Amino acid sequence: TQLTEAMNISNAQLASLTSTYALVAIILFIPGGIMADKFNAKKLIMFSLIGTTLLTIVFALQMNYVVANIVWIGLAVTTGTTFWPGFVKFLNNLGDAESSGRTFGYYYALNGISAAIVNAVTLLVITNHGLKAGILTIAASTAVAALLIFFLIDEAQQEAVKDVRTSEEDKFKFSDLGAVAKNPATYILGIVSFCTYGIYSNTSYFTPYLVDVLGVAPESSSIYSIIRTYVFMLLAPVGG
Repeated sequence: TQLTEAMNISNAQLASLTSTYALVAIILFIPGGIMADKFNAKKLIMFSLIGTTLLTIVFALQMNYVVANIVWIGLAVTTGTTFWPGFVKFLNNLGDAESSGRTFGYYYALNGISAAIVNAVTLLVITNHGLKAGILTIAASTAVAALLIFFLIDEAQQEAVKDVRTSEEDKFKFSDLGAVAKNPATYILGIVSFCTYGIYSNTSYFTPYLVDVLGVAPESSSIYSIIRTYVFMLLAPVGG
């Protein structure tokens, strides 16, 4: 709601931005996965966080629909193509196969806590200082994340774990794509992920629905959004 008002655009135009982001991300996920196998995970995550920070600052300074389209395409690269494949690789290298469920569970719980805090602070800034200041607050959060990765992640240790757990036969080769394409599990997991993430993504529409249809204040709707999206992630360790 705050974005549509600040850029003076319609709900359809805002949805178009989301669709543009999604389509670019879908196209680039496969090369992103290949890059994650070929390059150091820490470097990919650093590139993603720094790129996301710069794009967010650009949008904050030039908050219009044309710039938004360019920034959303850029964000599809920095938050999708290079970030998630590199981040999943990093998480996988934290432990063995028996502990991967716990690793992901605790990651999602900490993700929920930190995201809820950042979004609550951002909402507070937006309420008192406007949307531009709030978006710059988000840029500051990804900049801090980049610094934490740079100073706290041991690149050599990650590479050592990767080399122990990955033989030459297991490393990515382009000839493997045919086998992946023929494997039914690829499509089953893809469909399951699509349905799950589709529901997760579409819950974001409750936020403007509460405002436009039920008459809830934008700030209150944003608070409900934070609780709905992030607080329940505290249950992730149980699933892990």
